[in-house]
Amino acid sequence: MSYSLETLEEVQEVVDILSYGKESEENEKILQKCIQKAQFFKDKDLEFEARVAYIRQVTWLHKPDKTIAIFPWLLKRMDEGHNKNHQYSVLWMYKWVIIKLPCYASVSLQQIEDLQQDMERRFLDYGTGTRIIDYFRMIVYAHLGNLSKAQEHLKNYLQDTSSCLLDDCDACQPNNVLDIYLSLRDYPAFLHTSQPLLNGTKKCKEVPDYTYSKTAMVNFLSGNTEVAKDHAILARKKIPLTSAVLKEMGYLLTYYALTEDFIKGRVVIEKQIGFCTNTQPEAYLYQFLLGFLLFMKALQKAGKKTIKLKVPMAEIQPIEEDTYEVASLITWIEGQCQQNVQKLDQRNGNTFYSEDMTYYLSLIQN
Repeated sequence: MSYSLETLEEVQEVVDILSYGKESEENEKILQKCIQKAQFFKDKDLEFEARVAYIRQVTWLHKPDKTIAIFPWLLKRMDEGHNKNHQYSVLWMYKWVIIKLPCYASVSLQQIEDLQQDMERRFLDYGTGTRIIDYFRMIVYAHLGNLSKAQEHLKNYLQDTSSCLLDDCDACQPNNVLDIYLSLRDYPAFLHTSQPLLNGTKKCKEVPDYTYSKTAMVNFLSGNTEVAKDHAILARKKIPLTSAVLKEMGYLLTYYALTEDFIKGRVVIEKQIGFCTNTQPEAYLYQFLLGFLLFMKALQKAGKKTIKLKVPMAEIQPIEEDTYEVASLITWIEGQCQQNVQKLDQRNGNTFYSEDMTYYLSLIQN
């Protein structure tokens, strides 16, 4: 849909329409123009509203780099005493930033800690209490591979029954807890926690749709093969592959590798490999590339020498049109995976990602 953005009033109207509009590449571009137009008209309040609407778009379109890049401007504006009526919205978006930032290896531990403390101060000033602090500390420490700290804050979070206005919804909270249990490989706790999400008791815009890929993998590893199969089908049905969903598809590719479902796995690779760019967090790239590597290792183990992929792979030359040598792809993917592992482990000061990669490779090799 086309909008006129010639006058200040027209820009305001479009921002109002798209503030809670459907997420799309088109709406993202329109809101980017709205920000530029607001700057042209020197209307800081309108620019603020346009940036808030833009962040909603790019967050739900799974573009964390754009969310992180634009968010500091909102905080600075509020700290200068403006747009206080948007405090709730900005604090809510702070949550999106704090769980994505640790996934970028270029962000130092000190930078993450400083940001965490700033968010906590703002949340406590808003009257949230400490349960939500433990919740986000749990998530951040898990991303950093510090599982003992993640467990500590998970325990505090689970013991605290308080709530606040900035809490994630009743579905997103246990869905994020699943990631902690997955990192710990506590599959019984994972399966128990997932039940309310899978039986429809707790659901939201993204849960359980974006939960199915990891429940497929864990159910298979726990011996629940029929449940795993159903969840894998739901994951492909519910998760659109038109935007970057690298972490979720990494889990699904792991499932396809373990079950040797080479046809479905190939489709996922073709749809998602183009999103593996340097704007994506290393942690997400790692998860997808690990699934890709496991898939190729399983293909090799099954005696396959080549694979057809209808995607351009600039780093690897096909042996003929759309046909690649499995061994060459394994060498390249393993190298890419190791690069991301090295960056994350070096920043984190531990060997979590190295050990994680070794564990999953053992599942294919055994």
